[in-house]
Amino acid sequence: MLQARTSESSSVSQPKSKNLDFWAPKKAETRQIIQKTALYLFKTHGYEATSIDDIVTASKISSSTFFRYFKTKPALVFEDSLDLQIAELFKQQPSHLTVVQALRNSIHQVYGELSPKQLQDEAERLEMIRTTPALRAVLFEECLYNIDSFSVLIAQRVGLSTKDKTIRVLSGAIFGALLSICLEKPKQSKTAVDWINAFEQALELLDKGISL
Repeated sequence: MLQARTSESSSVSQPKSKNLDFWAPKKAETRQIIQKTALYLFKTHGYEATSIDDIVTASKISSSTFFRYFKTKPALVFEDSLDLQIAELFKQQPSHLTVVQALRNSIHQVYGELSPKQLQDEAERLEMIRTTPALRAVLFEECLYNIDSFSVLIAQRVGLSTKDKTIRVLSGAIFGALLSICLEKPKQSKTAVDWINAFEQALELLDKGISL
């Protein structure tokens, strides 16, 4: 979650040219087409059996266009617009909530607004990550990236430096908990609701504190 590798952020708002604003919807549409096509091919033929060339051909784009939107093949699975929505909602949560409570609220709100089809797609994406060796191999790097990114959000929320060890330990604990859920072998097929409930239960344990 909160995997937004390709997003650009800045603390200073920069004026946008009219030309960039004009093309933004088209770029978002192209990106969505590429990712949806890729996920469909992964589901139909398997992640390993699907090449970037296959995705390029099925999406009816050039290779240069593909790499303009996605730097790697795993990015097609890991990059998720929901993560950006969760991050934005996290920033807006009431200040009296703990960091973990604010994150739980944000996750619950974003996933609560998804359609049944969107929830099914998300469950299939998470299961693909769990069961595909090539994607599992990328998880460690993604987790480190997420810890760094969420540390910034936590620091902004509580008014501390990102260099504060407490910030990074908390961020690491949160993503460690989420990672443990992602890698857990389910006894039966999980729906997206099952995944989210498991995430929220893990976060609740963290928020209460674990004394063993």
